[in-house]
Amino acid sequence: MKLARIILSLCFLVVVNPSQAQVKYEKEYRIDREQVPDSALFFINELAFSKRIKWYKEEGLERTSIEAKTKSKKTKKRYSIEFSKTGAFEDVEIEVDWEDMPRSTQTAICTYLERTFDKFKIQKIQVQFTGALQPIQAQVKARSVEPSNTVKTRYELITKVKVKEEFYRMELLFGEGGNLLQQSRLVSKNMDNLEY
Repeated sequence: MKLARIILSLCFLVVVNPSQAQVKYEKEYRIDREQVPDSALFFINELAFSKRIKWYKEEGLERTSIEAKTKSKKTKKRYSIEFSKTGAFEDVEIEVDWEDMPRSTQTAICTYLERTFDKFKIQKIQVQFTGALQPIQAQVKARSVEPSNTVKTRYELITKVKVKEEFYRMELLFGEGGNLLQQSRLVSKNMDNLEY
């Protein structure tokens, strides 16, 4: 029993230790509309945004994707719609405020952050919608950031944290109920000389 507790404690430390977390590096740059796959263009046209769409290519350590970014005239919220490099839909992320999350989700996330880090400061929150295309399109057309039964809802937090006198920038992905799904330590954007 004592051995099981020690093993469980060690596993917990590995999972929540930012220095041991998966490292995430992304380099993003603008691209022309002509460089965007037709399927991505069609998907965005169906969403009827009134503001201009800006297209980006995002390169990470292991993958490349294409993003459409815009702002809703109605809600003033920023939207980022991500596609694979071939144009397959991946997810929609909408920048939200803390108050836009359900209270139970806020409580679970806050409990996790307080137990895991010595200090933390949330820098950005995005609600992330994934699932079938038609329900996603309906959710975005309604300009709703509320969880629904038809799409999978997650919350992505960019957070500056302190653990044992070390500071890190973390990307934390939580489920709708506030359970941690994934964490990545963000590498500074100005590290453009990484070798692949």
